[in-house]
Formats: sequence, structure tokens, C-alpha cells
Amino acid sequence: MAGRPESSRRCTCKLETYPHLVPQREWADHRAARSRLETQAHAAVADSVAESVAHAALSEGANESNSIPADTTQIGQEALKALQAIMSARSTKPKQPTRQKQDDHLLMTIAKKIEETIVSVEQSSNTSLEAQRQAANAAWYEGVLVAAASLQNIKPSPEKSFVEERLKVLEILVKDLKSALPEETEPFFYDSAYTRVNPVAKLNVIAQVTVLLGLVCHFLLRLAEDSVNFILGTAMILVKATMALDVKMNDDGSVEFDEFQNTILKDIPKSLHIAMSRLNLDGKTVMYAACPSCNHIHPPDLSTSDTPSWPDKCQNTIVGKEGRSVCGAALLRRGKASSRPIKPFLAPCFLDYLARLLSDPENERMMDEVCDDAVNTKPSDRDFVQDVFQAEFVQSFKDRDGIVLFIKRAGKRMRLLFSISMDFFPPFGSRKRSNSNSIGLIKVSCLNLRLIVRDKPENVFVVVVPGPSSPSKGEINPYLRPIIDVAVVGWNRGIHFSSTGTEPDTGRIVDLAFVLSANDLPAARQLAGAAAHNAHIYCTCCQGRGRSTVYNTDFSTWNTRDRDQMRSCAEAWRDAETLAEREQIYQEHGIRWSEMWRLPYWDPTRMLPPDPMHTVLEGLVHYHCRRVLKLNLLDAKKFDKSPPAYQYDFPSLDAAAPADWDMTKDIHQKSVEDIYKLLVYQISENEDSSEDENGEEDDEGEEEEEAEDEDVRKAKAKAKAKKRKRDKDELTSQILAERLERQYKISLAWVCYQLELPKVIPSSVPPIIRKNPKKAAKTAKKKKKDVPEEPLTREKYLIRVNRAQLAKLLVDWRLDKPWRDSTGTIPIPEKVIDEPSLRFVQQVIANTTTPAWVNHVPKNYGEKKAGSMKADEWRLLITIYLPIALVLLWGEDPKRADLLNHTMALVQATTLVCRFSSTPERALACRTFIKEWLDNLYSCYPHTRLHAKKTIVHIAFHIYEFLLLFGPVLSWWCFPVERLIGVLQKFNSNSHVGGEHEATVVKTWMRSANLRRWLNRKDCPELLRQFHRLYSMYVASADPRKEDPDPKPVRSTERAHFDHKGLHFSRASTHLGNSLVSFLDSNGDTVFGSIEQIQQNEAKEVKFVIRPQAPLPPGVKDPFRRFIHFPARLYSSKMADSISVIEPSRVIGHYARFIWKDRAVVLDLSR
Repeated sequence: MAGRPESSRRCTCKLETYPHLVPQREWADHRAARSRLETQAHAAVADSVAESVAHAALSEGANESNSIPADTTQIGQEALKALQAIMSARSTKPKQPTRQKQDDHLLMTIAKKIEETIVSVEQSSNTSLEAQRQAANAAWYEGVLVAAASLQNIKPSPEKSFVEERLKVLEILVKDLKSALPEETEPFFYDSAYTRVNPVAKLNVIAQVTVLLGLVCHFLLRLAEDSVNFILGTAMILVKATMALDVKMNDDGSVEFDEFQNTILKDIPKSLHIAMSRLNLDGKTVMYAACPSCNHIHPPDLSTSDTPSWPDKCQNTIVGKEGRSVCGAALLRRGKASSRPIKPFLAPCFLDYLARLLSDPENERMMDEVCDDAVNTKPSDRDFVQDVFQAEFVQSFKDRDGIVLFIKRAGKRMRLLFSISMDFFPPFGSRKRSNSNSIGLIKVSCLNLRLIVRDKPENVFVVVVPGPSSPSKGEINPYLRPIIDVAVVGWNRGIHFSSTGTEPDTGRIVDLAFVLSANDLPAARQLAGAAAHNAHIYCTCCQGRGRSTVYNTDFSTWNTRDRDQMRSCAEAWRDAETLAEREQIYQEHGIRWSEMWRLPYWDPTRMLPPDPMHTVLEGLVHYHCRRVLKLNLLDAKKFDKSPPAYQYDFPSLDAAAPADWDMTKDIHQKSVEDIYKLLVYQISENEDSSEDENGEEDDEGEEEEEAEDEDVRKAKAKAKAKKRKRDKDELTSQILAERLERQYKISLAWVCYQLELPKVIPSSVPPIIRKNPKKAAKTAKKKKKDVPEEPLTREKYLIRVNRAQLAKLLVDWRLDKPWRDSTGTIPIPEKVIDEPSLRFVQQVIANTTTPAWVNHVPKNYGEKKAGSMKADEWRLLITIYLPIALVLLWGEDPKRADLLNHTMALVQATTLVCRFSSTPERALACRTFIKEWLDNLYSCYPHTRLHAKKTIVHIAFHIYEFLLLFGPVLSWWCFPVERLIGVLQKFNSNSHVGGEHEATVVKTWMRSANLRRWLNRKDCPELLRQFHRLYSMYVASADPRKEDPDPKPVRSTERAHFDHKGLHFSRASTHLGNSLVSFLDSNGDTVFGSIEQIQQNEAKEVKFVIRPQAPLPPGVKDPFRRFIHFPARLYSSKMADSISVIEPSRVIGHYARFIWKDRAVVLDLSR
């Protein structure tokens, strides 16, 4: 094989698929060609978007009009003569001559248009660049797409095949012409006029209401098709019965309706299928064929048939051990009639979503106002941030020219900012014994919409990634590509929508930017192409590496990662030739290629925030309660009456271990702690006691005991109970072995590995003694004979032995250590949370009065029956119930002062994170409290030294930066994503995960969103407005910021409830929790009290009659006052004698109250 020529250069440009060698003499021309290719890159992306739009248009079926204007000026006469010859040579007589004649006429018309367009494209090569571009666009949209759509109505025949071949010639000519043109700078045009069409305008208003009734019942109330058909049938009966009231009956009981009534009855849908056809709710989608092997997606061909077609095999180039190669995996499942994708991926059109979003004039005006208000924001107003647009990032984010703020609009041009989120979830919920299927969710939200409406279904774009398993590593990129294609065009050129809500005739140009990605930790890393959050390079913001740096709180040493270096590493990973090269880049830099890097402004160090829901609530709070405080009944009941026999410095869970030993699960880590505790228990010198299978001791004198009198029997039973009680703290070697065997095998092996057991590695694994002879025989039969085994390593040995053999290794190691504490100097470990303390926490949870909008925490928290806690329950526990309980328990105990301060540091940090507004001072205080919690962790709770260092602690520190960059966490935590997943899991489908179920979910989501959007239209009759009011009252989520509507006339001047600024208030006799409010008195001071009456005068003016909470007696200290960011205070349990009458506008919010003895803990819930 010839060596590399000396006069050649190695190049990895995109002129060729693989890295290639270029002779030195050709290098200048090659470099010029490469430059031309790079300038055409953006045009190629625009073509990709245009092709996606074409696929979406063709997927809706052929155009209604089949007539193409015949212009016979310049046509290919030879091609037309050939087509005419094929028609004339037809040997069989058509069964339907009229239909055949129509098809022939249509084929000839299409052929003429194709030939005319071919001539036009060929002649455009001698014109200006602008004329060439216009000719290419006209040929594509008016020639290729129209011809392809028109041919879908014609049955297969030799004539049709001939026209299809000519269409392929035209398609190639158009693509060649487009590829030769320089990058286009004009906005990408999208025809959105269809969003203004009212498909039921021609129907009678009664029929319109019936159509909406059926669709609302199916898509929003999730009723089955049969149930909806019953409701529609009943509606038909009611309409007929109403009409029959003014019509004379015939003798046989029948009724004859007039022509107008019959028209109404004809328009009323009789089934769900008819209702869906009347109101076209399907959005534009493209069905891709996803590769089952590499997850590359293949669009359908621009087919001239009504049945789409895809390639037979995957055409994606993949990187393997030996280099690049074509994947070649099968894509289609052969059927009797046609072939379907093995793994179908239904992708909704992002341009269609934008067009429908902008069709609502209220949304459009809101998007403009948010930008304009943000541009006019004063620097002093940015110190108190309530939304993303007021925060530092948006206020400094420049447009593509890098000069003007992106949000500074010019004229009618719109500037839209988006967030993108991703997650994977079981399609039918997490249940025991359920399968392990997993599907993905990609969610896009417009940040220009205010929080109140941002996550409404009609305003959210949803993509469902097909299962049955999650794409690994970089295989998520193909599913992101259709969205990023539009994002690139929207940034580089802008998108011109032909019609919007406020500009229905001229439309508007929209610029897009994806500036925020809110995900949980695994999804964030996969989306950004970064290493996992528990990997060696664990942080996407700073250069933290290795477990030794995880708990470093010297922030001056935290260096931000270089975005340009990350981009170059991602591109190098993408262009690598082998898997080994990619793995080396990943190990050194912790980065892979992601579609997000196609966005010129993408910066994961500033746009990929750590999710507070998973990092703080399900991370730090969960760890503190479960592992640090051990706030559960099982640990609370445990009590060591004797000290350990000796002290031993066991390795922490961060110690090195074999890479394939997964010790990240809490149950395995907890098992290691239990093993450590067992290995230091005192060993009893009495080796006679043992436990049988039922945990009871052997009794050899059963028969004799029966003959003894009752007193002797009681004495023996008492002695046995005492002995068993002693054995809980002083074990025999046999009981120790039995208890060790109950632990997880991976935990036992890990401890043995850390203790370097066995000291001498045997040459073979000892036989496993099985109690069941059948299993023993089966194992012996499976064992290979006469096969020499490889030399055993400690790792292999520990994995191949069973739990009993591992336990024996540990028991032998333990017997070499001191059996008992002979010095008496080792103290008994002090328990932080005992059973009375846990019961008091449960009492606080059960007896704290809260408003109705506060969700519940299990009253039996800490017990197994309570189940697993959700993120919002952790938030309520750490910000309401637990601090109240611990301050009351430990507030006056100097021995517990450090422990209380440690927990309250985390309480205050979590409270600040969850606030609805942010300031630089609050952000800094949040980071300071987390630092205080971490710095005192080992000193307050020594047992945590054995715990593995958690990277979520380091990642939580970066929340400080993103509170400054994007403001309060409401815009970038994952609660909306998790709620959306809960909705998608409830959709009805055929449960065929792997494409079909996912497609059904997408269609259902789009239909329900379009239905909600349609119900909000303003161009509807009064009867539909009444239907919309009913829908808003009972089905749609109420707008929490709207005032209470005008109340109905009441006999008295007192009301039971009143809504004001999103809060629901009640009098104390109706709902005590809703009556507890904080308000401003005449001096501007905050007062806490309970609403006794809600009065309303004849002018419908509402006032609250409030009785304040009585203050503490003089000289009584308030232990809550020293925690300045935990808004709780101690009051008297009694109410004051005076009352206050105030307007609702002076109310600040609700508060929670816990009555304890003669005191009341009052916690302000306003955030």
C-alpha cells in the first residue's frame, strides 16, 4: 500500500464524506471550493426547512384544485410526444373511460407545466443572481411541489411513471441551481394564511356548538369515542325535540321539518369522526423513518403517490472502531400493501406552531410589549427581577450583528426568545412490575409570553421521541435537528409569516433565539453533549474535575469553561474518524457534538442552568432529610445501648473501585453504611446463640419445658428475651454472618474490595454450597468442563462468589479486631432524630393550618406507608413543616444549636431559591447558606464522612449565577416539564411503544392545543361565546390573575369567598386556612390575622373584617427571629380583641399557622 505523498495535505472539509488528502498543487483551488461550500451552509439549512415544509404540505394530501394553467409557449415537444405515444399504445380498454380521460388530461397538463419549468430553469442560468433565485423558488413551489401534490390523485400507470421521471429531472435541476447560489439574506417566507380560515363558518351555529361539544369531550375531557358518539347522538335528539315543538306531527307520529331545519340537522355531526372532519385540528407534521440502530431520521421522498415512501436502508454515515461507514440498517417493515417504518417518528412542524401562536392577536401584542418593556427598563429596576426579560442575560444579549440588543425591535419586526427542554419518561407512568420502556419529550416554550400563559397547552410545542428505549449519548441529535433547522434560519435571516393576528394581510418578520435550556441533570448533559453530572468532568459551567474538587467552596478558584474551546472540541468529536478518537476527546474535555452548537450564540456555561427542582429539592433536601438527619421511623427507633468495640477509619464511598461497579444508588450506599456499623459492633464471647431462619434461637429442651411449671417457663422466656436484646448490640460471629448476608451483594463486594479481601486471591472460586439439590445439579450441568480458567483478580473473585462467601470474608476480618471495648473510652454515637422527635414532625405536618392552594405532605412522613416524596412535597417539608418543628424542639437547647443552624442554612437557601422574585442580595445569600451547610456538614454529622461526595452540591452553587442571569427560577425549573409528562402519560393509545404510541400522543396533543386555540378566537357568534364561557368556567384552567367576576345578587351583604389577584380568600367559618392573611395596616406595618367576615355593599365594593393575631407576652423570646430569610414569627395562640376593616388591595398574601401550647407559629407564605 502506497505511503502518504509528501506533497499532499490532509483535509477534513465537507467537500468529501471522509477526511481526504489534497495534492499541494491543487490546494489553492480546493480551499476556494471549501470557502464556497461554507458560504452555502446557511442556504442548505434553509433548503432543509423548505423541504420539511414541503413534506408537511404533501402529508396533508393533494391540493383541492387539480387544474394547472397550461402555458404552451416553451415546452419540451419530444417529451410530450413520448407521453402521447404511451397513451395511444394503451392495450387495455379502461373500465371507467370518463375517469381515464380526466387522468389523461391532468397528466398532459402536469407534463406541460414540468417541461415549461425545466426550460425556465435552464434559461435562468444566464440571468442575475436574484432572477436565478426567484426562478429556483418558483420552480420548487409552483413546479415540483404542485406537480407532486397533483400526481397523488392519479392511479399508478405507465403514463404516470413517465411524468414522475420528468419530475425527478426537474427536481435535480432545481436543487443544482439552488446549491450554486450564494447565501440568501432575505427572510424565509412562510405562508400562514391558513391560520385565519374558519372551517365551520359555513355551518349553522347550532352545528358549530355541537362540533365543539364533541371535540371538547374527546380531547379535553378525554372521553372515549363511544362515549362522545353517545353525547352527540343525545344532542341530535334534543335538537330534533326542540324543533318538533313548533311542527305538527303526522298521524304516525313522525315529524316533517322544513328545508332550513333539515340543513341544520344535516350539519350536526353524528359521530366523533364527522366532528373531527368538520373542524380540521390536525397540525402540519412529517413522518420520518428513524433508524432502529443509530436513530438517524429519514424524511419521506417527495412522493407523487398518496402513500409516502422512505429508503429501504439507513443512509447515515456512522463512526466505528475501524473508521466511517454507512449504517445500512433496515428501516422498513414489509407489509401486504405497502412498507411502513420500523421506528416511525412523527415530527410536528415548528413553523406551523409559530404561525398558530402568532394567529392570536393577544399573544402577539403581549410578545411585543414584553420586549418593549424590557428595553425601557431602568437599571435600578433590574435589582428586583421578576421575569427573564428583566435579568442580566436578556439585557445584554445582542442580535446577530453583535451591536444592538436582540430584544430591541425595529418597526414591525418581532424578536422572540425561546427555551427548550428535554426529558425521558415511562410512557404509562412508573408502576411496580411495569416494563422499562422509555420515550422522550422535547418541549419548546416562548419566553415572550408571560408566566401566566406561557405553559398553557396551546402555547407549548411538543415533540415525542420514539422508544422503546432512550437514545444513547449523541443519538438524540437527529430528533433535535428539525427544530434547530428553523432556529438557525430564524437567527440568520428571520422568518416572514404571511399573516398574523395583528397583521392579517401583510404579515410580520420574526427573529428567533433559543437562549435557555431547562432540564434535569442527565437530560441537560445529553442535550448539550456534555459528560454526565457524576463523571470526572462533571460541570458544564466551570472547570471542576474529579471528586476531590466537588466540595471545594473557594469560589475564587472556580474558572469558567471556555465556550470557544468547548465548540472546537465538539466539532473535533463530530469530525473524528474512529470511536477511539471520539473517546479520547470525550475523556479529555467531557464534550460531544450537539445540534445546539449549530446556533452561533450557544453557550452552555450561560444558557444551561442547573434545575433547582432536581438539584435542590430532590437533591440537597432529599439527601439532608434521608441521609444526614435520617428522618425516618426505622432509623429513629434504632438505639445502640453499647458503644462500638473499636474505632476504624473505613474508606468513604468516593474510594476507587472497578468502573463497572455501580455504587451510585442510595440503597447500595445505605447498605455499605450498615455493613460498616455491623463490623464495629461488640462481639459476644458466648458463641452458643444463633438465629435460625425465623430469627429464633435453637431450643433443645422443648419437651422438658412443657413439663415445667409456668413460673419456670416465664423465667426462661425472660432470659431468652434479655439475651436476644443483648445480641442486637453484641453479636456472635454466626449472627454477624447472618446479618451481613442480608445486605446487597454489590455492597458486600465493594467493602471487601476496599478492605483488600481476600488477602491472598485463590486460584479458583470455591464451590457454592446450595441448599436446594435441584439448583445445585442444574448449576453443575451448566458449568463448562476442561476449560482452563484465566487467573483470578480480586475484582473477578468478589463478583463470582455469593453473599455467604463474602460475609465469611468480612466475619474473618472482624474476628481479628478487638471483640469488646476494654478501655471504656469509646462513646455511644448520639442519635439526632429519635422517635419522639419524628412524631413531633408528623404532628406539625398534621396540625399546621394552611390555605387550600398549599399541597399536602404525607402526615405519616418517615414511615414506609408514606411512599416516595415528590419534589413539591420536599419543598413544603423543608420550607414549612420541618423548620417549624426543629426550631420548637431545638431552639432553646444549646447542645443542638449547631445542628439547628446547619439545617436552617439549607432551609433558608431553599426558601430563597423558590422565591418568585430575585435580587443580587438574595442570590448571594442563597450561595452563602449552601456554603455554610456544606462547610459544617462533617463537623455536625460525622457519619457523612463515609458518604460519596455528591456533585449536585457543587452544581447547586451555580444556581447563584443563573439567578442573576435569568431571574427567579419559575422560568427555568422543571416543574412545567414534569406536569406535561403527567398529562402525556394519560393519553389514550394502542400502547404500541416504538412509534405508534408516540405518534398518537403527538396528534392528540396538537389537536387539543389547536382546539383550545380555536375556542379563544374572537370571530365567533354569540352562542359560541356562551359556549366558551362555560368552557372557561368548568374545563379550562382559570386565569389566576383575573379579578373575581361580578357576583350574583345575594340576600345578605356577607360573602363566603372572594378572589383577588390570583388568591382565594374565605371567612374563617368557611375555610380557616384561606382566612389566614397578612396585610398592611394604616402605618404600613405587616399584620397577621384571620378574616372573620367578607362584606359587600350595594356598590359591590368588598371589604375584609380581620381579627389580628395577638402578640407574644412581654419578655418572651422568639427563636425564629434569628433566621432572617425564614419568614416565621412566634405569636400568642389567642386572637386580639380589636378588628381591622380593610380593602382587598391591602392584603399581601396568606400565612400558615401552627398552634403549640399557648404559642402560635406564623409563617408568611407570600413568595
